[in-house]
Amino acid sequence: MTYRGQIKNGVVVFDGKPPLKEGTVVRVEAEPEPQKECAPDTAEVAVKHEESQGEEWDRLLREMEEEEQVQMDAVQELWRRRTSKK
Repeated sequence: MTYRGQIKNGVVVFDGKPPLKEGTVVRVEAEPEPQKECAPDTAEVAVKHEESQGEEWDRLLREMEEEEQVQMDAVQELWRRRTSKK
């Protein structure tokens, strides 16, 4: 059976009156603290950071695609030169 309560002055004080006899051995397990919500301005900063990171990734991918295209163009040009000499 599970009973809820709080620590007050170093003693567990149960909610309500649980039917526990004096001397009953119990195990106390602390509940995880609820997650604190971000302040709106903190959340806004996080979103802007994520957006800027997304923009940075997009820029890097564009650069990689452009570099790959330049390399591919160079390979095609070399191939064209070699095959046109024959």
